[in-house]
Amino acid sequence: MKLERIIRILPYLIIVCFYILNYGFFDFNGLYGQDAHIYLQYSEKILAFLKEGIHPGDYHWPVYYPLLGAVLSLFFGGNVLFTLQLVTVLSFAGATYFLIRLLHLLFPNANSFISLFVSLCWCCSPFMLRLSIVVMSDMMSFCCMLGAIYYIFRYAKETTTTHFLLLTMLGCLAVLTRYQMGILLFIPLCYLVGVIVKKRAYVDIVVGGLLAILLFLPHFYFKGGGAFSFSENPDLQGWSILNFFGNQATNEQVFYKYPNIVYVCSIFVHPGFFFLGGGLIFCWRQQDFSNKEWLLLGASMGVYLLFFAGIKLQNDRILSAAFPLLTIVFFPAFKRCQDYLNTRLMNWDGKFKGVQIGGVCFLFFVLGLLNVYTVNWYLELQRFEKGVCQQLNTYFPTYQHLITFGMEGPIYSYTDYQVHQISEAIVEKVESPTLLLLNDNMLNASFKGSVYDQRIRAIYADFEVDELEQLAKGWVLYEVR
Repeated sequence: MKLERIIRILPYLIIVCFYILNYGFFDFNGLYGQDAHIYLQYSEKILAFLKEGIHPGDYHWPVYYPLLGAVLSLFFGGNVLFTLQLVTVLSFAGATYFLIRLLHLLFPNANSFISLFVSLCWCCSPFMLRLSIVVMSDMMSFCCMLGAIYYIFRYAKETTTTHFLLLTMLGCLAVLTRYQMGILLFIPLCYLVGVIVKKRAYVDIVVGGLLAILLFLPHFYFKGGGAFSFSENPDLQGWSILNFFGNQATNEQVFYKYPNIVYVCSIFVHPGFFFLGGGLIFCWRQQDFSNKEWLLLGASMGVYLLFFAGIKLQNDRILSAAFPLLTIVFFPAFKRCQDYLNTRLMNWDGKFKGVQIGGVCFLFFVLGLLNVYTVNWYLELQRFEKGVCQQLNTYFPTYQHLITFGMEGPIYSYTDYQVHQISEAIVEKVESPTLLLLNDNMLNASFKGSVYDQRIRAIYADFEVDELEQLAKGWVLYEVR
């Protein structure tokens, strides 16, 4: 097989190998942290709805990621956990495909170098690899967002109804998977409106509008009155330019290390995204800004980062949403560096190809070392969650109820307890004896004086609380009578 052909399929080989390594060798099922377990729980409720007609009710996020996992599980024996992780992996492959297609569309003379760049910058990015195998909706939203932008640019060139329907479908799915995709798509959609007006393609608007209505129906059906609950988010409601220079969280109990504006700019230099990014900043040139589509995507990314800087929240998952567009923004600078090195290496008679291959292998080696830390981090977190739940299972069925704060998801996924959250008033009605699982250090640091702290104090005041066992990482198990 020729080297060029290997490079062309290299991004997908990385995706497949990384999934096999984690799922097959490390036995990583995609669950880590609270959010992943909540997605699993809601997807299983949707599966029950599909089989028995029991409405799953509302939950915090959009419904399409857990909905797709539930639908696919019908073809995999009802294994929702497997299909949710599969959706994530396939979305990573889809996002990679659209990223490559976008780069070919914007830089048609780059040829096979695009696949090598995407392999290095995107497919080996530690944060992107982590998001590629976890039960999270991020990668699905990236795939749909990149697909929508790709078909917006295709529509601008060819103006076919098929492309308009595809951009409508992918754009709606992007927003209905992660709400913040609407910010990243805002400028491309404004560009699309200009294209429609210029070409008077008003029939496409009608057809696309009908498709959008159909795609929004599941969102409104499942979420009901909570369809627009994201607008009530306290972080969003507290948006302010003054937050650019602040480093305090909304709950006023957490202080971040850097001001928000510095944090959002870290996406350019953080090794968790692309460790060469800091150097590429100095390789942009004036001619890059003559590419209208490239400039549009850079502006879209900039608007998103500024919007995020105005929120009292620093979160890698939210920041990661801008990285697909940053990858495109990095490309001309990376290509310029590669062309410069090729020119220099041409003087190395007979050694040009060897030095090239050696340099690329070195880059992959460095990225592999960075990813060792990333992989260890989420593997250790999953092992911790499973270990805690294994210890909790020794108390079942003597105790069948458990009250907790911060471990609700893993307990739901790995045990048969009736789980009650501190955030719910229902804990006042729990029959004794029951178990109470708390991490006092976490509560004292972030939630002192909050409603959670008040309810825990109420439990101590109204019940007899005895310590049963010290668990890992500061977690303590109590008996409540």
